[in-house]
Amino acid sequence: MASPPSPPGDKQSKPPEWDGTVPPIIAALGERMSRENLPPPNARWIPRRKAQVLAAVSGGLISFEEACQRYSLTAEELMSWRQAVQKDGLRALRSARLARARRETRRG
Repeated sequence: MASPPSPPGDKQSKPPEWDGTVPPIIAALGERMSRENLPPPNARWIPRRKAQVLAAVSGGLISFEEACQRYSLTAEELMSWRQAVQKDGLRALRSARLARARRETRRG
């Protein structure tokens, strides 16, 4: 005799890949993020690494404060990365674009 179907909300009715843990954090370029593959604290800042830090913070892998401390960033600098991505996408993380945006913000 077959067992009756699981009622809605029962653990057995969840997708098989769900194990109750936090879903994986996917960085801007599609890679899965973990503490082990965060950029090293002394790394040269390139757009990809900035995007990885932003993904880690937004996904809850590390806190905003931890990111600032780990990477010796000011809160304003990390926020400027976030605002740049929100406004113009990942290409905005290039140093020249960020510098230009800061100049424009100061002017008016």
